[in-house]
Amino acid sequence: MNIYSFPAIISFTVNFSIAFIVLMEKPKATLNRWFAAFIFSFAIWNLTEVLILNSANLSSALFGAQILYRIIFLAPAFYVIIAYLFPKNFNKFATNPLFYIAVFSLPVLALILSFPDFQIKLIALKETPRIYHYHFIFNFKPIFLVLLFVSISYIVWGSIVLGSKIRRLRAIRLKNQTRFFLSGMIIIFIGFITIISLKANIPNPASFYFLSTISTFIIAIFFLSQLSSFICSKRESCSAAGQPIPFSLF
Repeated sequence: MNIYSFPAIISFTVNFSIAFIVLMEKPKATLNRWFAAFIFSFAIWNLTEVLILNSANLSSALFGAQILYRIIFLAPAFYVIIAYLFPKNFNKFATNPLFYIAVFSLPVLALILSFPDFQIKLIALKETPRIYHYHFIFNFKPIFLVLLFVSISYIVWGSIVLGSKIRRLRAIRLKNQTRFFLSGMIIIFIGFITIISLKANIPNPASFYFLSTISTFIIAIFFLSQLSSFICSKRESCSAAGQPIPFSLF
């Protein structure tokens, strides 16, 4: 186990725990299921980083990179669905399974068509040849452009849905939660793109990868803060009403 994977290990622990808490709090609630799946996808992201950094051979690292590639382009689809459900659903079609299939169909189809040509390159660190890190290769092939366009469109789509909900929500608590979630997700997406863009200006590949794993740790802290805000807001509202404090996230 090398030092570069420590942030990813901690991030996995945090994200997996949060996903489990959200799911077990209301297992039958649609929002809880999708939110748990969304957070769990980041936990898998963390696992792939740990696998890449601690692989004994190139094939194992490549397997982790293939999983990572899919998660990156499926995460915006989770974001769109959660945008419709969180914190309150105003559209009946958002709970229809056909809606879920439609949202995931484009990125899944593009990922299938891109197999096995993945836009990720594994490079061994010079100091430790058995430690690999990944670089995104922007060769702008048609399938890659489709994936990139769908991902960016989904991020904008989900952000617009969340932003339009703020003025429709009546409770201040729900408005604040929506603003916090929307702002956090936008910062996460922009930060991820910035890190990838700075790759060419970072002379030491190990520094780039450490920065990348630190970003996943920040994402884990964001979800932990989101969970804390849910619990605190519920306690405040119930205490003000003189009612028992239920453990409910949404």
